[in-house]
Amino acid sequence: MANDKPHEDTKFFGFEPEYTPQLFKDIWHEDCPEVDLGPGVEQVLFKLSLDFVEDFVQGSSSLVSIRKGKSLEAKDLILYLKMQYNFDPLLLSDEYYYVSELPSKSNSPTPVSIQSSPRRKKRRTNQKY
Repeated sequence: MANDKPHEDTKFFGFEPEYTPQLFKDIWHEDCPEVDLGPGVEQVLFKLSLDFVEDFVQGSSSLVSIRKGKSLEAKDLILYLKMQYNFDPLLLSDEYYYVSELPSKSNSPTPVSIQSSPRRKKRRTNQKY
């Protein structure tokens, strides 16, 4: 019976608490839908692509599954990473897709912008307007 119920009550975006990642490297697919980041975030970030997020913590990496179709609040994700790990998305290479156009709260330091790898940017980015 417990197998039928998805883990909606887990702490962090459907991840088990012990897998709360420090850095996210995402796997993108061409058919991956776009996600509206909501108020306070201007741009649209592509939805986390469905199968994996690589979790790089202190040099050791492990794979964490994401349920298909699970929607991610990217602005909350980055805010969480900033507050929990003092994580700066600008340090990521172009292999990473991230959003950090955070709503201006007194908590959130540096506002930055959405970046994506030019090599992988093969999709319709401006279709949401």
